Amino acid sequence: MQARKLVQLGKSTLVVSLPKPWVDLHGLQPGKTVQVSMRGDGSLVIYPKEMRETERELTITFEESKPRELFVREVVSGYLNGASRFRIVSPKVFTSEQQQTVRDIAGKLYLRIMKAESQEFLIESLLDMSKLSLQAGMRRMHTIVSSMCADMLKALQEEDVELAKTVASLDEDVDRFSLLLLRMLRNAAFDPVIAGKVGINLLDCLDYQNFVQQMERAADLAVNISNLLVHLEEKLHPSVLEKLVNMGQAAYIHFEEAVEAFDEKDLGKANRVLDAVTEMEDLNMQVLGEMAKKEKRPFAVCSTCLVRASLMDIYTAGTEIAKTVINHTFGYPLPEGAGEESGA
Repeated sequence: MQARKLVQLGKSTLVVSLPKPWVDLHGLQPGKTVQVSMRGDGSLVIYPKEMRETERELTITFEESKPRELFVREVVSGYLNGASRFRIVSPKVFTSEQQQTVRDIAGKLYLRIMKAESQEFLIESLLDMSKLSLQAGMRRMHTIVSSMCADMLKALQEEDVELAKTVASLDEDVDRFSLLLLRMLRNAAFDPVIAGKVGINLLDCLDYQNFVQQMERAADLAVNISNLLVHLEEKLHPSVLEKLVNMGQAAYIHFEEAVEAFDEKDLGKANRVLDAVTEMEDLNMQVLGEMAKKEKRPFAVCSTCLVRASLMDIYTAGTEIAKTVINHTFGYPLPEGAGEESGA
């Protein structure tokens, strides 16, 4: 890294010279225009020409012998790494199952089918990533996840199978948001143009990625519990169910507080979530104790343990978000008074 002095030009203008090797490399001459962008961390980036997002095309061979899961993983990987156009080809005519797989993954990733032939699909993203709001997407994702957790607890308390099915049906919506947001973050981490337009830096990318992953984790746990309720053959013992609901409500409250802490960069709320571990362990032991006294049916015991573990994991997802808040906050200058509440 080179150090260069600022030179005053006129009364208020400051100028700095550009490194000659860089100027020669890009063939710049007096009168030429360069692009200047301020990044989220306050640094400036100078581009020798107008920088535009590059569109990447990825060709994937989808043979009939290739497992569906492998093909889906290849498309998702390309999507997360910035590919905006996918050419899906096959040496033979696509089977109906293959065609449906292509249509399913296209819908999941907000891709539109531009061409569909017997041996080739062309699917393309029509979204302008630079115009999407990362914060708005994260808020929308949280709204869905929060409602899923709340409805899951209601379905658990009331043993409402239909409500549990509704919760499970929202899993795809969360997956779509998760993949879209992770794509934005990965692109921003590798491309300063996108990062500048979104208004984040590399450290933000890491923190937001963890937030999105923990949100998806909480949604998956809510779906797991809901699916178990749908297939539950025996009702849980009322007193055991009551303990489970109490534990679930506490886990949900702390998870929501962690999200608030992330939005507000509130150290006090983040620390309260982490300090609630003793409370959650006590509620966990209450469930186990009540189950040991009242529940003797093997299937019901197994179901109770699965629900209990998933509820505890929802709280754990909240603690991971809370840790991110603390690590992020101390990576930047603290706002005035930010550390006072956390030390109380």
